[in-house]
Amino acid sequence: LALCTELPADYAAAVAAAIATAAIDSGDFTGPANGETSGRKIAVDAQTDVPVAADGDPTHVCLLDSVGERLLYATEEDTVQTLYAGNTVDVPAWSIEIRDPT
Repeated sequence: LALCTELPADYAAAVAAAIATAAIDSGDFTGPANGETSGRKIAVDAQTDVPVAADGDPTHVCLLDSVGERLLYATEEDTVQTLYAGNTVDVPAWSIEIRDPT
């Protein structure tokens, strides 16, 4: 999981834009389950005390596959606040929902 200062186009851009990262694995996801509106969703568990490596304003939360070096998912950050290197940040739980086709 990476907090990035811009919307990355790929894995390398996400790594370059990341100011805080946390290693997560399949145990940090719940689901799939029925979506809120339709379709299916998975929940990403909250992450606490994520170390901040550089000062900046994260605008996107990204899921990265560091083994395959792939950007898996990126979404806009709901609340932008300035982070400072050496501190930690808590990332609340959030969901990814894929709606039924229409």
